[in-house]
Amino acid sequence: SLQIYSIYNQPDSDETYDEISRHLFLNPPDHPMLWHGDFNKHDALWAGTNLPSSIPADEAMALLKLLADYDLELALPPGTLTHESAAHKTWNTLDLVFISANIADSIVCCDALLDQRLPGADHLPILTTLDFDLLRIPEIPRPNF
Repeated sequence: SLQIYSIYNQPDSDETYDEISRHLFLNPPDHPMLWHGDFNKHDALWAGTNLPSSIPADEAMALLKLLADYDLELALPPGTLTHESAAHKTWNTLDLVFISANIADSIVCCDALLDQRLPGADHLPILTTLDFDLLRIPEIPRPNF
């Protein structure tokens, strides 16, 4: 099994990370996790050399703590540009994918798809492909009354 979380965090806020922390404290994960979405945080871990110099060093601290607490790794290659600022016409890395370290080797690909950007969209779609053996549960015949 894999627990998948689709995450949106408001810009200039850590509220989502507080909610995730509470949720995982009350419901400890019993399976590997995959987190994906618009995290709205900048950090050199995922921005690579594209990190704007004006970003405070501790901007992503709440998210980084969660990643460390739950042993999650970045699945998207660092420096992958995922969002175009409409105001500045600059690209940055705000849309991210994280995966439990113990299944990180199952990633076949994880990349932003520039050629599949929707008209008017400021975020790129991200394709993540994992290689798992799927457990097929046999269908149990049911009586048809």
